[in-house]
Amino acid sequence: MLPVLRRLIREDIECEFRPSEVGVCVRIDPGNLEQVITNLAINARDAMSSGGKLTIAVDDYRDANGGASRASLTVSDTGEGIEAHLLDRVVEPFFTTKAVGHGTGLGLSTVHSIVTQSGGEMSIASERGVGTSVRITLPLAEEAVTSAVPDAQHELVRGDGEHNSVCEDDASVRQTTAAQLTMHGYRVTQASGPEEALEILRSTGAVDLLLTDVVMPKMSGYELADRAHAMNPSLSIAFMSGYDAPSAADDPRRWEGADVIEKPFSLAALLHRVSLSLRSGRDAVS
Repeated sequence: MLPVLRRLIREDIECEFRPSEVGVCVRIDPGNLEQVITNLAINARDAMSSGGKLTIAVDDYRDANGGASRASLTVSDTGEGIEAHLLDRVVEPFFTTKAVGHGTGLGLSTVHSIVTQSGGEMSIASERGVGTSVRITLPLAEEAVTSAVPDAQHELVRGDGEHNSVCEDDASVRQTTAAQLTMHGYRVTQASGPEEALEILRSTGAVDLLLTDVVMPKMSGYELADRAHAMNPSLSIAFMSGYDAPSAADDPRRWEGADVIEKPFSLAALLHRVSLSLRSGRDAVS
């Protein structure tokens, strides 16, 4: 993941990885672990507006008797830090300390959900003006995985170089989604809004799939899909939304009843929907 993470953060941020001195194998879905690290890296980057250092460290976790039953993953930054009275709230869905348009507050909530569902724990230490460390501990696997064949239940669908355009007005969601798609075999172009997405289609033309948010200012994702499809009838379309049911005022037209990935979504759900939409688009053209 390091090459993609280094592109995801800025050049004025140093990225250091400190692996465990001994190999550790933990019980967690690999795609979920990627999502945890990506979300934490983006949060750390956003906290370091003037540059700094991002450190990702892995170690075994010793209990009071010196035994190792868990492993720890710690993501630290040298950013602005979080005020003490807010630490208990940062894992709440939609709670964010970021400016409008720079985050929905789903990043740490998603991380916390994944970690707890995997039998792990998460803790946050922060000091204003010094930085923040997010530490998660996960149970060790009883034995190392030796098979080269992945569990079909957890197998992630990879792309084959298809060009996806991700249109999302929330920067953190857009960048996380783009990073996850890039790490799994897709070429990705990001658009911060519908007009930029349409300009990408006009200027490049060679886009295989448009993945768009549904509810955006000035133009809904459904209207964007209509206009994009008129420009390129072979374009595959996929939708995502942070709302349970997109408003009827969005005028879905031909997209009524279309599957929408609900935020926050897992990496497996994202890759499955993108792969399915690409395949459906190819079948429609043929």
